[in-house]
Amino acid sequence: SDSFTLTWDTTVPNVEAGSNEVRNALFSSTAGRTTPASATGATTYTWSGPASVQFSAANSLTTNIWANTDGTYIITLTVTDSIGNIAFDTFQLVWDTTGPSVEAGSDELRNSMFSSTSGRSLVANAMDSGSGIAIYSWTSTPAGVVFGTAALLTTTISAPVGEVTYTITLTVTDNVGNVASDSFTLIWDTVGDRKSVV
Repeated sequence: SDSFTLTWDTTVPNVEAGSNEVRNALFSSTAGRTTPASATGATTYTWSGPASVQFSAANSLTTNIWANTDGTYIITLTVTDSIGNIAFDTFQLVWDTTGPSVEAGSDELRNSMFSSTSGRSLVANAMDSGSGIAIYSWTSTPAGVVFGTAALLTTTISAPVGEVTYTITLTVTDNVGNVASDSFTLIWDTVGDRKSVV
């Protein structure tokens, strides 16, 4: 008589593609993420995604990942064990290298407080269709302009008594750090001899 040992294995590997990501520069699949990619019981690894997504080592658990075009992508990690059991997991990548669209609004000749987003021929606005807006910041040159809420798109704007021309700048940062800004000229005249914006 004779015998042999049979190991019966229908258990698929354990695979984790990692946390969803919002990025504007290449990143590692296994480092610097809220949940890194991991797998147990696997002998082969394959990363895949749409054509715009690139991998430095698509057949390794650890790979750098980036995209050639802004967009939202589903990234898949497929793993196989030594006898062919297969498992996969996915994560969503939002790739955003484009700064927000920013409009500070029309030039103004004023002598009293006004709003950045109402009562103007062109109001302030900002949009970001990629990762979304994280930070608004209003500033003035020279300093001296008073912003009611300088960290919001909608703010009141005023200045001390006098006749001064200011450059008012709205700077907007999105959720991956892309920055864009726009400015308008504010002629603040509480003296009363200015007739129009120049």
